[in-house]
Amino acid sequence: MRSLSAGADVRAALTDIADGFAPDTLALGIVNAEAMGIEDELVREASLRRARIAGAVTHRLERDQVEPLRADVIGAALGGAVLAAVHAWAYEGAGRAPLQPTLERALAIVTETLP
Repeated sequence: MRSLSAGADVRAALTDIADGFAPDTLALGIVNAEAMGIEDELVREASLRRARIAGAVTHRLERDQVEPLRADVIGAALGGAVLAAVHAWAYEGAGRAPLQPTLERALAIVTETLP
């Protein structure tokens, strides 16, 4: 039987990523990747981060008996949303606003898929 808290737990955990998230070399690297010659490295690192987030989400959902394919798809979508939010935030001028609103917008796009 599925727990009613699985979706809420996932949303809360992903939203917490933005707590205290400050512009640093990651935002600088994202915006200036070509000039810095680090495009390939950023792609690799982003892929690893997406996969880690997706795996954690999938694991949490499967714990509550969410069907494995559904859990994998939701995990992948939310992992992508987190990284997309970080990139959008960096390009919007990371120091101008907190990550939180951008992350919340990105998560809202896919959270209707959560149980």
